[in-house]
Amino acid sequence: MRLFFFTACLLGSQFIYGQNFTQFWFKTSLHYHIDSKLSTTLELHHRTQSILSAESPFRYPLNNAARLWLIYKLSNRETINFSPYAFFSNYSQMKKEEDVMHSNANEHRIHLQYENKMPVSSAWSMTSRFSAEYRIFERNQDLFRFRIREGLIYIVSKNLSLQLYDELFLNTINIERSHVFDQNRIGFQLSYNLDRHIKLDLGHNLIHALPRNGELVPTSFIFLTTFYYTI
Repeated sequence: MRLFFFTACLLGSQFIYGQNFTQFWFKTSLHYHIDSKLSTTLELHHRTQSILSAESPFRYPLNNAARLWLIYKLSNRETINFSPYAFFSNYSQMKKEEDVMHSNANEHRIHLQYENKMPVSSAWSMTSRFSAEYRIFERNQDLFRFRIREGLIYIVSKNLSLQLYDELFLNTINIERSHVFDQNRIGFQLSYNLDRHIKLDLGHNLIHALPRNGELVPTSFIFLTTFYYTI
């Protein structure tokens, strides 16, 4: 547990002293089991942002998206997740009031990932996720990127768990200004099962991103939440 408290304090201090931008991410996930191995999920995303950390993170739009997943369970520990289509409507990072006049940019994605969960003890597990994602932009060159995520899960009780993770994003095609590094996410997340149908995730992320313009942007997500409902 001390590891979780240390990481929470570290991310909190980064937010208070080091960051200029804040964001709020909300995701609704509707899950349906087709059979014992195959399931499908529809995700709906809504993200908002501030200009400065002193302002409300709900003030300006950042992103709206919808994504469809097909999930195949290889074993109790392994899954293959395939998203045949996702639509993203993205707004630029707000740096000043005038940026609100910028139009949004649409994006289409195809995503394939392998996920593995390895128990270490009765309470601890290690998770690994390896992904490949093709991004099709309507007004820019396409990008193909890899996502590598490693994490630790601590089971507090039957319905409550905590997770620490780090995820690295790397671009591979149409790279501009040595744009191999795309972003890195470090975060922690609390998951609570209200019942067998409903689960809620609450967490905090610290992200360092390198957009196409080559300027490194440190962003602190003060809050992210996901609502899951299994049909």
